This record gives sequence, structure tokens and C-alpha cells, in this order.
Amino acid sequence: MPGGVGIQVPSPLKSVSDVVRMSEEIEERGVESIVEELEYVFESVREINRKIDEEGLDVPLLGFSASPYTLFYYMVGGSSKKNQDIGSHYLKNHPSETKRLLKQLNVIVNAYVSKQVEAGAKAVQIFEALGGTLSGSEFRDVCLPILKELAEMFKRDNDVPVMIFARDQCGFNRELEEYYDGVTIDTNYDLEEVKGLKGVVQGGFKPEILIGENNEENRGRIRKAVEEMFEKVEGGKYIANLGEGMGGKENVELVQVFLDTVREVSGR
Repeated sequence: MPGGVGIQVPSPLKSVSDVVRMSEEIEERGVESIVEELEYVFESVREINRKIDEEGLDVPLLGFSASPYTLFYYMVGGSSKKNQDIGSHYLKNHPSETKRLLKQLNVIVNAYVSKQVEAGAKAVQIFEALGGTLSGSEFRDVCLPILKELAEMFKRDNDVPVMIFARDQCGFNRELEEYYDGVTIDTNYDLEEVKGLKGVVQGGFKPEILIGENNEENRGRIRKAVEEMFEKVEGGKYIANLGEGMGGKENVELVQVFLDTVREVSGR
């Protein structure tokens, strides 16, 4: 992640033969061997938890991973900025090879987040960050079964909550919440629809509101947005959070204003 351009994969898979080769390599190496290379992540989780305990913060550390499809998208596309239809291309033209790799990635993702829990993560979120590049029917046919299977695998191995963020496909949240302990909503989702969801919901706040000077006008704008947010989700099981990641232009002082305002308004 060189900064300002999103995630970059220097040597993406170039052809279906590369996809097949990757599947064969995964089978040859085994999931355990692959996940062992990510030990630095698990050590980071342990170290962060040590600091949390030292400072007496009493806050839960959340683990996360990209979903299998989002990982596949980056593996063949190289970035999120170009080749927006690359995943759909492989699904349409090479369905068996693509789905084989997706199932393998599902097992790897489960092992990866399970290791984070073992290291001290108190909950996990799966980011289906690029499922929105698929059509609704493609998402239903391909991503929903994979995400269902991932939740089932995770819950067999772990006893902590697992959430899902299906960015730009939040219309499927009613189906996803049947398998996940909570769903995250993006900035395009109407917060009032949260009332129709049965489980825990988080997200929806637009980070663009956090851009600008820390002045009375912008603090008032944040307060108004937070109050409107809580009015819309009244009665629901809601975790105040952003509906997408911060882009780097946000004012950290305004981020603190947002946090302070959330605590104040939610405590009324």
C-alpha cells in the first residue's frame, strides 16, 4: 500500500493457467504452511493486546480479513482502481477454475482469522470490499454461498462474534445476517433500513463529514449528522461507525469530535 493509490499487487495472475497453478501450489503447500508466513500479524495482535492491558483501556481488539472473492479480485486485477470487471470475467469464462481457488481461499481466510482470535482478537470482521464490482445475480450465485460457508467454518472453530461488510451489496444484509453475528453498512445504505435487520448493525457514517477545519461550523455539522444517525436507528442494535475507510484527508481533531459526540448522544 504505497499511499494514495490503494492496494497494489505487483505481480497479479495473468491467465487462467496462472489461476490453476495457484490452486495447485496451495494444495501442495497446505493451508497451515501458508498461514505460518503471516505470524507477524498474529504477533502484532498479541502485542497490541499487551499494550491495551498495560494502559488499562478495556477495549476489544477486532481482527479482520478480506473475503475470498475480494482476495481473488486483487490476485487477478492487481488493484481496485483498474480492471473493474476482471473478477466477473473469470467467473463467466473460467467458472470451475475460479470457484476452485475461491474455495481454497475460504479455508485460508478461516485459518487466518482463527489464528487472530487465538492471538487475542475479541471479534472478527470479513471485508467483502469488492463484491460491488459484481452484478447482483453474480454476488448471489458466487459470494453468498462462499460467505455462508466461511461463517459456518469460523463458528465451528471459534466462540467470538464474526461480522460481514458487503460493500455496495448491502441489499443482501438480510440474508447475510442469518449467518453472521452482525453486518456493516456502507455510505450508500439508508440507515432507516437498519430497523428491518434483526441483529447487530454498524457503520453508515460518511467520513467526508470529518474533512475540514476544526471550527464551530464543522463541529456543528458533525453533531447534526450524529444526532440524525441515532434518530434513524432508534431501537436497533447499532454500533456507530464509518460506512467506509478514511481516505487520509480527514482532520484527526474532527474524528475526535465525532467519537466524543457519539458517546454523548448515545448515552442520553
